[in-house]
Parts: sequence; structure tokens; C-alpha cells
Amino acid sequence: MVSFDSVSSSEHSLVALRNRIVGDATAKLDVYLGQNSTIFKELTSISASDDIDLQHLKLDILLILLNVDKNTIESLGESYNDVVVSVLQDIELPKTFLTNNTSINRKYIKLINMSKGYTECDEFPFLKETEQYLSHLIDKLLSDIANSSEIANTIELLTLQLQNGKNRSFLMTKSLKEQIESMLFKCYRKYAELINYKYMIRLRVQKDKKNNKYKPLSNKGLNSCISLPNSITISNQQDEKLLYLCLVLYTWSHKINQTASLWESSEFQFFISSFLKGENIQLKCAALEFLIAPYLNTENTWKKRKIIIKYLPYLVDLLNYQPLPKWFDIFETLTDLIELYNRHEPMNNPIIMFLSKSNMLYGILGVFFECMSLKTQNNASIKTLTKCVKFCAAFAANDEKYRALLLEHKFLLNNLEFGLELHLSLLNEFIEFFNTFKNGNLISSTEPFPCLYDSELCFEWLSLLKSFSRSVTALRTSLKRNKLPELLLRLLRKIHRITKECFEVGPEFLGAELKVMGQTLGTICNFVVEFSNLQPYLVKNGIIEIIQDLLSDPLLNDSIEWNLQSRKNALQGCNTEDVKTNSLWVLRHLMYNCQNEEKLELLAKIPMETILEFVNDPSWPVQAQAFQLIRNLTSNSRKVVNILLENFKEVEYNLDPVTGKTKAIGNTYLFEFLVHKMTKLDPRDPPQKKTLEGILYIIVNLAAVNENKKQLVVEQDEILEILSEILAASAQNPTRYGNDSDLKLASLWVLNNLLWNSESANHSQFGLDGYPPTSRDSSSAPIDYSEPPSGRVSRNEIHGITSNTDHNSAIDEDIDDSSALQDNEERNDEFVRHIPEGRS
Repeated sequence: MVSFDSVSSSEHSLVALRNRIVGDATAKLDVYLGQNSTIFKELTSISASDDIDLQHLKLDILLILLNVDKNTIESLGESYNDVVVSVLQDIELPKTFLTNNTSINRKYIKLINMSKGYTECDEFPFLKETEQYLSHLIDKLLSDIANSSEIANTIELLTLQLQNGKNRSFLMTKSLKEQIESMLFKCYRKYAELINYKYMIRLRVQKDKKNNKYKPLSNKGLNSCISLPNSITISNQQDEKLLYLCLVLYTWSHKINQTASLWESSEFQFFISSFLKGENIQLKCAALEFLIAPYLNTENTWKKRKIIIKYLPYLVDLLNYQPLPKWFDIFETLTDLIELYNRHEPMNNPIIMFLSKSNMLYGILGVFFECMSLKTQNNASIKTLTKCVKFCAAFAANDEKYRALLLEHKFLLNNLEFGLELHLSLLNEFIEFFNTFKNGNLISSTEPFPCLYDSELCFEWLSLLKSFSRSVTALRTSLKRNKLPELLLRLLRKIHRITKECFEVGPEFLGAELKVMGQTLGTICNFVVEFSNLQPYLVKNGIIEIIQDLLSDPLLNDSIEWNLQSRKNALQGCNTEDVKTNSLWVLRHLMYNCQNEEKLELLAKIPMETILEFVNDPSWPVQAQAFQLIRNLTSNSRKVVNILLENFKEVEYNLDPVTGKTKAIGNTYLFEFLVHKMTKLDPRDPPQKKTLEGILYIIVNLAAVNENKKQLVVEQDEILEILSEILAASAQNPTRYGNDSDLKLASLWVLNNLLWNSESANHSQFGLDGYPPTSRDSSSAPIDYSEPPSGRVSRNEIHGITSNTDHNSAIDEDIDDSSALQDNEERNDEFVRHIPEGRS
């Protein structure tokens, strides 16, 4: 091994070192593994006051040493990472960017790009200085006074911004974003005249007008969906690089609010679309990133189906190119587009319709099979597997044909089971490890644990299983095996145990496992529908008891006090919305169309007051499921209706003037609570609309119990006014409730039950099961006067109801469960009284 003990900081010794390591991988390793620990410290001690030649020499040596292959990086491990951290943090050249030699700046920025490209180290403290220098250079470019060296530095700095990733690009200053937009406009003005777009169209021109201004994109007969222009050839390589870098950064930085002028300019979009036919892969990917972004990030762009179909061939064609830019993920883009149209047009998804005409799905299955056939899995293969499984889950989410196609491949379901078992075994090992080290005081509470390497893959396996479980045929055939529900129950128990015993693991680990738990419950939602053969197995093996434990945990239930302050501190801030939503959704499915005895058995384990604790949850999807669960519980059950009323009872004690004794008078404020809730809802938001629909059907069930309950509803003028406003809505006058057919149907059911004479002669034919008609129902007596149970909704809580209408939290009622299977339940959910034949 070559010894570098004698290496000094002199320029002569550094020249000898540079000559020795050029093109010699073994000599590079000798430097990393040598005993002289000061060599890198000397190399990174670069100052602007040093001689220019010495600065060049040190930067050249560092560039050579860091330029090694990935296998060498993995074998060096911490040695290489320590050098990268030293390069990022110790060299202070950014502080003097504006006065440094431009070639020194370029070498330094190349060195930083190389460091960030080979490692995930995110400890670069000079981002502010680099952005200031980039802004200075762009000003020169826009003023046409930048030389070629400064343009090269601009390209390197833009590449550094790209290396920082999508999340960091959001933090760019407003002035820098505006400069990048100006750069794009400048490039457009420079090359727009080269657009080659030939078409033939009849253009009517008035004879009495001269000098008609010709705007081809404004012609009514020319639809932007017809075709794309031919590719523009940009001969200047620096302009080419500047264009694609600025385009990607601009797209990322405006991801949240795309009101910038470039998306409003049809001419600019037309210009960018020309690069889809070009040979430059960087430009093609940047153009697709820009053109597809509005579909994924704005509200109504998805309606432009013809345009997105025009881009799809060029997007899919990228699968034939290797390698693609690191910043562009074609799998993620395609999957996001499929999921977008799964939400808006699940039965007529244009992306799936296009892809079905190719062999892409078989190709992805081939890639999946190759990854699973590897003897050992690494980070890259696991990421590829995750993308493949996610794509298949989105592809099969709403289409029975593709579910059947995927289920034909038995290895897919077998590997799904293996993936869940692997995650369970890792959780078991982790719990054992954690408890052992915790008891030995070997775990530092200040160092959070990363998530398990397969957590994301396990989540996507569950997404795929969820897509399969939406098929009635699959539930009765391919999924009719007890191993799958057994694995799901074990996952729930294990993750809940981690939140109780290993809560010090940190937010990243807990967040990943709570996400898995939410998806597990979402899958079980489809496993417990009434026609599923797996429902009895899940009930018998404790799904209700598991949810009982979850809903009684302060992690999910804010009304319950924490036993341990340390657990509260560790778990506060964890996202549990999906866990709460899907827990209530499972109970809702179990209570659909079930017998009264089963409802009372459930309420014996999970009391009504526990369920009511979620009707004021900060999350609207959680509230929606809480009300929908109460809807199913109160259906055809006079006892459950009375239990519900009891939780809203109010007792006043007055002195009887005749007897002189205290007399109790009972009243209910349930309707006051429901009215307040309905007036606070925004039905334009899907979860809030489902909440309103659940409330209406609860009123349907209340009105159908007997004449006494019916009278209670009739006396509620505010409820009747709301019903009137819902029914009066039309396309011309939608009102605040919109012209919504689901809400109108629920309102008509309320009126139907109010107008129905429950004491008619044929009432027994349509009455409640197990309750023969009588002249006076026992429930017409005043509400029980015993003290209200703990946990019930108090009158004071009514006016503390959350009225948040933030659409960021208002997702589509756990969209992944809004399948055709569940939609059928929405349309056919239980009503208290069936309409007799001939009665409308």
C-alpha cells in the first residue's frame, strides 16, 4: 500500500498525488484507506485567498477522488461519506462566489453536484449563497452580457437545484422563480419561429378588412388536440441545457399553485409540445413533466381527455430508453395519471384504455418477475418492485377484466402473501430487538429509527389486495383462503402493539407503520361485506375486538386521557386519519343489513358514546364514516334509536304545583345537534356531502320507528327547511346543497317516512321485524330519566363542532374504498321501511 505520510500541502506534492491517482482506481482506494487522516483535511481547506493554481489543483484532486463507481462507494462505506460531508461543509468558497474566479466556481459547483449525486447526504449549508449567485448569473443572461464561462456556471447551479429535489425547489425565492420564468420566455422568443407545423384549414376572411392578423391557434377550426408540431432543433447545447433545467425547476416550483403565466399561454405550451417529437431525452422528459403537471395538480384539467391522450404515446415510448434522467419517474407519472382518472372516471379511464391496447401490463409483470427471481434484493430492486405493485394496484382498482387478468398469475398472489409475512417477521424481530436494547438502556431517545426497508412495499401489496377484494368473484374464488385475513389481523395487532410498547421509535417509523395499518383496515373493509365468505372468519377471530381496542386508544380517540405522558409526547402529531376512517368503515360494513341482536352485541363492546366521540373529529372523512355507521345501526332498530336519543337527552326537574313533588321532564337535543352539523357542512366537498347524507338517513330511520318519533321530526322546522332547499335545487338554481341526486333521494325518504301512516291496517306487512303493531308503542313514553352516560355528546359540544372546510384534508372518503362494490352499498343501504308495491 502506498503511504502518504510524507505528503505535504506543498503544490509539488499535490501535483504528484494528482498524477498518481488519475485513471488508477487502486491508487484512489489507497488514499481513502491510507493511515494519513490529514490528507482530506488539507484538500478541503480551500480559501479564496489561496493561489489560483493551488485552488485548481485541490479541486481537481477532489473531483478525481470522488469520481468512483457505485460498488466502490458501497465498499468504502463511511469513509466515502465522511469525505462527502467534509466537501459539502468545510469548503467555504460559496461565501465569495461573486469575487472568485469563474472557473474555480465552476469546478467547485461540479464537485458539489458530484457529492450530492453519489450520496443522500443533505448537509449542504450554502444553499442561500448558491441561489444568490445563480440569481446574479441569470440577470446577466437576461441582459445578454454573460460570457460562455458564466453560462456554464449557470447550468451547473441549475443542476444543483435539480439535485436538491422537488421538495427543495418549492423553497426557491419568488424572485428566482420569476427569473427562471423570464429565461423560459426568452428561449421561447428565440426559437418559436422554428416551429414546423403544417396543416390545412379553411379560413374565412372578410373582404372589406385589410391586414388581418394571422393567429393560427386562435382559429376556431383548429383544435389543439389535432396533432403536435414537428420537433425544433436547438443547435446551441448550452441553450438546450438551460431550457430543460429551467423547465423542470419551474414546473416543480409551481406544483402547488399553477396560476403562473406559462400554463396560461397556449403558444408557449405549443412550443414545448414540439420537443415530444425530438431526440433529446432530457428535453422530452422536461416537456412531459411540464405538460402533465396541470393534470396532477389543478382541479379541472383532467377534463381535457383528448389532450392527455395525445401525450401518452410519447410518455410510454420513454420505456424504450435507458437510462432516463433521475429526476423523471415514468412509473410514478403513469400511476398518478391512472389514479387521477380512477377518482373522476373510474369506469371509463382513458389512461387504462390506452395502455390496454399495448403489452405494457405484461411487460411490467415481466419486470416484476425478474426482480422477484433475484437471489438477493437490494434497494434498487425493492424500489422497482414497489413501483410495479403500485402500478398493478391502480390498473386493477376499478376494472374486473384486469383484476381477473392479474389473478391468473398465481405467483402474484403468492408473492403478496410472502410480502405480508416478511413484514410481519421484520416487525417481530424489531420488537424483540427494541425491548432487549430498551431494557439494557442502549437506545437513545434522541435518535429516531428509520422505517423498515419494506414498509412502502408492504403498503403497495395491501393496495393491490384491496383492488382485488373489490371483485365479488375474487372474494368468492381466488381470495377465499384463510391465510390472507389471518395475515391482516396479525398486522393490525402487531402494529398496535408497537404504538403501545415501542412508541419511542420516532415519527418516521411510526408514520410508515400507521400508514400500513390504515391500508390494512381499508382492505378488511372489503373483506367484511355481507356477501364475502371471509366475513365470518374475521368476526370469529376478533376484528371487532381489535377495532374496540383501537377506538379506545387515546392515539385515535381524543376524548380518552393518556396514561403515559411520554407516549403522548411521542405519538402526538402522527397521522391517524386513515386508521380512524377505515376502522369505522369496517364496523359500518359489518352492521349493514344485519340483525338487531348483532347490533346490540356490537354496542355492548363498542358503546354508542364511543362512536359519538368521532362525530366531531377534525377530519371530515372520519365524521362521514361515524354518521354512516350510526345510520346502519339505527336502521330497523327501535332499541338502537332509543340508545342514540339517550345520549342526547336532557332532563329538567320542575315542581309539580298539584302534588308539590319534583317532576322530571325529559327532552332531546339530538335534532339541535344534527341541524347545527348540517348548516356547517359544505356539500361541495365529497366527505362533507357523505356526512350530510349519513345525517339525512339517520333522520329517515328516526322518522320510521313510530308515530312518537315521527312527531319529533315533524316539529323540527329547521330540518324541514333544509329538506325543502335540497329538493328545490335544480341545474339552474343549485343552492348551497347543489343539485345532488343522492341528497335528494335521502330527503325524499325522510318525507316518505313522515307521510306514511304507521298505524294503517297493512302496517304489519311492512313493519319492523320482531315488533308487531300496537296501538301505543312502549317507546312513546318519555325518554328514560336516568343520569346521562359518560362520554355522550353534551349540548355545549354542539357549538364547538369543527367547521373546517380545508380541501387539503377533505380527501375522497378514503378514495381507494370508493369502489363499485361500496358504491352498491351506498345505493342500497338499509332503509327502515320498504316502499309497498304501487307506492311511489
